Amino acid sequence: MSYALAETVNDQIRKLIEKCADEDGAIHNRFDIAVIGYGKTAYSAWKAPFEGRGFVTVEELSNAMHESSSEVFPWIDPRDDGKSSKGDLALKMAYEMLKGWMDKHNMSCINDFRGRCNAPEDIKVFERLQYLRRNNDLN
Repeated sequence: MSYALAETVNDQIRKLIEKCADEDGAIHNRFDIAVIGYGKTAYSAWKAPFEGRGFVTVEELSNAMHESSSEVFPWIDPRDDGKSSKGDLALKMAYEMLKGWMDKHNMSCINDFRGRCNAPEDIKVFERLQYLRRNNDLN
C-alpha cells in the first residue's frame, strides 16, 4: 500500500508543477507544498534533497526534477512503519507547520481546509486546522 500511496503523491506533485508552468516552461511559485507521513511517528516525508523540511516551493521541486538524471523523479519514497498509526501526531505536525508558514508569509487565517476526520481523538486538532489563525496554539 505504501508504494501505491507514494506513486500517487509523486504523480500529484508532478501535476502541480505542470500547472505552475507557463507556455515558455517558466515555473511560477503558486504553491508551497508539505508532505507529512505517519505510522509509529509523524515526519516530513520528503526525500533528499528536501529531507526533513516542511514546506517546499514548486520552483524548488521543479529544479530538483530537472537536475535529476532519473526520468521519473520521486519526491517521496514508500515507507511502512507497521500498523501503528499516529494520525493525531500528523495533524499536530500539520498545525505547527501551517502556523509557522502563516507567520512567515504574514497570513492572518486559513479557513478553507477541506477534509474529514472520523477519529474522536483527532477531531479537536482537525477542527483547529480548519480555522487556524495566526498566533493561536493547540490549547
